[in-house]
Amino acid sequence: MSRNWLIGIGVLAVAVVVAAVAAVATRGGGEETSAAEYEVAVVEARDRVDFALNRIATPTSQEDLLNRIDDAGGVAKSAARNLDRLSVEGELGAENDRLVRTLEAFSAELTGTAATLRDPAFGDAADSVRTLSFNEWTRMNAILKRLQNQGVDVELLGRH
Repeated sequence: MSRNWLIGIGVLAVAVVVAAVAAVATRGGGEETSAAEYEVAVVEARDRVDFALNRIATPTSQEDLLNRIDDAGGVAKSAARNLDRLSVEGELGAENDRLVRTLEAFSAELTGTAATLRDPAFGDAADSVRTLSFNEWTRMNAILKRLQNQGVDVELLGRH
């Protein structure tokens, strides 16, 4: 099996899970999302973003690196939209609002980084990139930690 084929299967599997979570999250009627449903949605969002960030670490070329950074930005934006559809009250609701805003900002940070590295004024700067650091990664992990403290069983984003 080729590596691209395996990645395609992984992306398809993630899409199926996203569709299932979206179906639960948007079941209509304005019903409040249960704690269990919220945990599933947060874990899914975190896992999707973490998977996309992990892909950034193994590009095959400069353009592939930039495409993977852009893709991760799209994943973060999609995760934010999914979480924003939830009806979550109380402390979890406040953290969810912060998580949505942070994911939106993370998306902008990622796509902005790719755009900057594509800018001709920076030449081949992407060729010399060895590490990337994102402020929103840190903010997202702080929110995930607070959610852990509120009983949500979610891992922090990994370092890749």
